[in-house]
Amino acid sequence: VPEYRGRLVRSGAGAQLAAVSRDPSYDTRTQAAAAALWLYVIETQEGLDPCWWGCLLPEEAGEQGPAPGSQPLVQLHLRAQARMQVQLLKSGNSDQQFVGARHAAALLCRGDLAKQMLVEEAGLPALLLVAGNALTQLRVLAAVCNALLNLSSYIPVMVAMASSSLHLLLHTQSRHSGLLGYATTAYNAGKTATEAQGLPLVEGEGSTSSQCWWWRQVVYCCGGALWNLSRHPDNRMAMQQLELQV
Repeated sequence: VPEYRGRLVRSGAGAQLAAVSRDPSYDTRTQAAAAALWLYVIETQEGLDPCWWGCLLPEEAGEQGPAPGSQPLVQLHLRAQARMQVQLLKSGNSDQQFVGARHAAALLCRGDLAKQMLVEEAGLPALLLVAGNALTQLRVLAAVCNALLNLSSYIPVMVAMASSSLHLLLHTQSRHSGLLGYATTAYNAGKTATEAQGLPLVEGEGSTSSQCWWWRQVVYCCGGALWNLSRHPDNRMAMQQLELQV
């Protein structure tokens, strides 16, 4: 409800929630819930107010002169979101990582400026660190792969992203599908659109429908990210070398 969000902003709850999300004296679910509420509000019209997010950018927000809607303020608003998301990804806790990854994936759908802010806040290495951890929960991995897919279309980072993530993306996709490596690109070769089938998934006994959804998300997003990265001419040699190693 906009009225209640406005009250939260005016009461200074933004700084308090941000503090709770970083306070180890609270349990991890409380920290994740505080961060989720903070990120939800900042994505609304009421959350554009620097009173909500300025606590994450004390130096930049403390000297604000631009009027709301101007480019510098828009950048700071996006940077604050990216900073909170990276903080959550680095937390080492699955609940917080899930919140951070989901909101990062959404932020990366908001244009190149949003992608630039996340990259400048070290969002790419944070995402890759979570994706490369064998202990990462499937739901978290799916959200992280979604964020990587959305970031993979950002031209300024495509070469750097390819050099640091090609093996990881291919391995992750292979691990969650019934195929290995580049066999996925030829899976439906020679078939019409009506004959083509989705990739087979590696599902264990007792798999639930939600788990199957996460599996599909991982396979789809990894494949999409690989495809996006392959479109950059400077990545073609790396893609060919990777294919030879499979």
